[in-house]
Amino acid sequence: MQRDLFKAPPSPRSRTWVRVEKILPWVVYLAAITEAEWVTTYSNPHIGAVIHAIIFVALVTHSHMESKSPEGKLLLALSLAPLMRIIAIMIPAASFYQLYQHIIVSVPLLIATVVIMRMLKFGVEEVSFTLRRIPLQVAVAASGIPLGIIAYLILRPQSLTIGLTWSDIVLPGIIFILCAGFVQELMFRGVMQHASLQVLGRWGTLYISLLFAILSMGRFSGFSMLFMFGVAFFFSWIVKRTGSLLGVILAHGIMNVVLYLIAPSIL
Repeated sequence: MQRDLFKAPPSPRSRTWVRVEKILPWVVYLAAITEAEWVTTYSNPHIGAVIHAIIFVALVTHSHMESKSPEGKLLLALSLAPLMRIIAIMIPAASFYQLYQHIIVSVPLLIATVVIMRMLKFGVEEVSFTLRRIPLQVAVAASGIPLGIIAYLILRPQSLTIGLTWSDIVLPGIIFILCAGFVQELMFRGVMQHASLQVLGRWGTLYISLLFAILSMGRFSGFSMLFMFGVAFFFSWIVKRTGSLLGVILAHGIMNVVLYLIAPSIL
């Protein structure tokens, strides 16, 4: 005991090294996913899928080594990111109508997300799958309209429908809300964000938002990725403040409805 009383406190240099050592693995994984997306987008999608597969195996293996720590939970949660890209890349784009691709990608992702939730023992409350502050959630959902208009002005995608009747919008709208909205928000703002906040603290929302923007590289580029980062950070902040995914699920789906269905027909 007396020896501990006279022990010198950690030096500023040693404290700095501890902080670097804590964040270094997450920077490395983020850089690796960025590289995989770059190869997928600008070089060869199949090579990109192989790199994502290597990252997936590394994350799962690393999580097993750290299984009893919060870091292990975050590693396993992050494995959903490369898995999402592997599934999307390996589905031949020309074989399915674009809207149906969302369903084919989302079903196995939802199954994987639920399995990982059970492995991590995350309940619905922990991943913010709750009904709270409904009036505020409605306001958040409505933000999908201006976000969709801004996204269209930046991206200018082709319309996914021939006309603009209710029959042209209802089914695609449901697909967007369930696939792009529910599945992706449960993955990123639910499972990944909850795990990241336990390890990275307040920086967890920033980390997951940056990851989401990087994974948009395959569809967008440049300034549009900055926009996607802003949208992701807004969604993350809302979920952290309200404790509910409801508003961002609807906002995400509505944004895609405006972006791909409504705005191309009227703007």
